[in-house]
Amino acid sequence: MLDPRAVERSLADLTRYIEEQGLETPEQVEEIVKRITETGEFPHQEPQSDVGRAQDTMYDAWSETSTRKRVQLAKRALKISPDCADAYVLLAEETAKTAEEAYDFYRAGVAAGERALGADAFERDTGHFWEIMETRPYLRALYGLAQLEIELGAIDAGIAAFRRILELNPNDNQGARFQLLSILLETEKTAEVHKLLRQYKDEFSASWAYGRALLTFLEHGNTRHSRANLQEALQRNIYFPAYLLGALPIPDELPEYMEFGSASEGLTLYFEQGPAWDTHEKALDWLVEVIGRTPPPPRS
Repeated sequence: MLDPRAVERSLADLTRYIEEQGLETPEQVEEIVKRITETGEFPHQEPQSDVGRAQDTMYDAWSETSTRKRVQLAKRALKISPDCADAYVLLAEETAKTAEEAYDFYRAGVAAGERALGADAFERDTGHFWEIMETRPYLRALYGLAQLEIELGAIDAGIAAFRRILELNPNDNQGARFQLLSILLETEKTAEVHKLLRQYKDEFSASWAYGRALLTFLEHGNTRHSRANLQEALQRNIYFPAYLLGALPIPDELPEYMEFGSASEGLTLYFEQGPAWDTHEKALDWLVEVIGRTPPPPRS
């Protein structure tokens, strides 16, 4: 399966082409995209900077299926430019033997991204980082760093990193809000959970529904309000508590795609928010009590 990060090369080429052609209006850009779609012809745009050439090498790496070749290309990218954040991301994912080693790679990737982008980019582009191709490697490194900080027990640092991602990219294409919700619930930072839920008040996922239910229980216990929130969550996805409580076995392989309301979403939620529920034994007992009155999920 092709790594989705490899697809970014076409977007990067298009961005460079638009800049080189001096296209300014939406109509001009639309005409170019239409022509490319119709003809299927779009020449690769050669980057002009060392960082750009290193990133181009990383697109080659993301396109490879061989781990050995991917690692070779990542190391080649770093020889072209030590400021290539994505190279450190790949090395963290595919060469690190321990969490500590992966953490060091991600930390180096964040530093590389900061050097490559420069301070002006953070002042100018905060709020829409994902829309800019050059900032995505930095966000990937920061996301990996945040996860490793949580795993290694640096909870406050991890929370701060996830918050920073949401500040730079409120649209949250990476799903940082779900990771942040879980760790805030796990550590009972309820005021911050309220703030996060308000920030993404239109979020309709099962993750948000279960998070809201757990928050209400932590604050008020087994009340009509908390039970109503939990029933709403159960309607969104019944598979999550089935995985969490052991009614369904955890499969050997994770699904490639997630579908709302399905077992794939429930399994994703199990790994994502399960630790928050496991931390609070009384909440699990409450879930067992409520789920006992709820029809079980199918075993298909």
